Amino acid sequence: DPALGEVGLISSVTRAFCHDCNRARLSTEGRLYLCLFATQGYDLRPLLRGGSGDAAIASAIAAIWQARADRYSELRGSLPASGAQNVQVAQRSGLGAPDPGLRGSIPPGLVPEYQLGWCVPQLLRADDRALLGGASWSEVLTQALQEVAREPAAAWGARHRLLLQHPLAAVFPGETMLAPRDMGAIGGDNETVFSAGYLAHLGMHAHYASVARYVFDVGQWDDCRWIVFHGASGDPRDAHYDDQSAAWRRCESVPMHYDWATVAGQAVAHQRLTGIPPATV
Repeated sequence: DPALGEVGLISSVTRAFCHDCNRARLSTEGRLYLCLFATQGYDLRPLLRGGSGDAAIASAIAAIWQARADRYSELRGSLPASGAQNVQVAQRSGLGAPDPGLRGSIPPGLVPEYQLGWCVPQLLRADDRALLGGASWSEVLTQALQEVAREPAAAWGARHRLLLQHPLAAVFPGETMLAPRDMGAIGGDNETVFSAGYLAHLGMHAHYASVARYVFDVGQWDDCRWIVFHGASGDPRDAHYDDQSAAWRRCESVPMHYDWATVAGQAVAHQRLTGIPPATV
């Protein structure tokens, strides 16, 4: 097992899970403790120990195994090899190239690799090779790790970033104020509590997360707090369009005042919206 910690494997799974359901804990002494659901008929431990005999793969595994998914961690290639693995499965199964006559029935945005991401862990645990085109899981994992091993090491935050995209940017591509804004590096991934997930087929930047976070104190409403990944304003010309982003990336929050006297007393700007009388429309 890795020198940095201990690994516990649950040898039997009595019910199906939609994903890996792995758990990890980093102790104050810096030791990593992991709990993994063992596969049925397939043992991941030789690969985790770098037992493939390939030095590059062993190095990639070590980088993935030892890394924390924070923005400063140096990782080799895409953090998990699961993205490459899902592509391998899609190609071997033929799901990546559906019948041209059926493409019109596939909803927009539905990508086989992404959907397979939720199925692969259970298929792996059950050693179900129906989608592998005659290959074994060991071969698929090895190929995925070889792809990861070829990529240069870099900080996770160099790839995993928060992009602020206005919903009207595609409608007005020439409008600079609506252009996407790179708000900086962000930690977390699809498997962490921070859960700033990405879609491997679209790149490593954050595609989904807990975009709005609230803490309500029903006994003292003025002690409530909140945060969103952009800001309180939807107008890109406004200073509050993206002023909460930095705090959101640090998993912090800002006050959410309810008392109108408090709100009015702390306001630094006022905006009044006046409706147009019906007779003049």
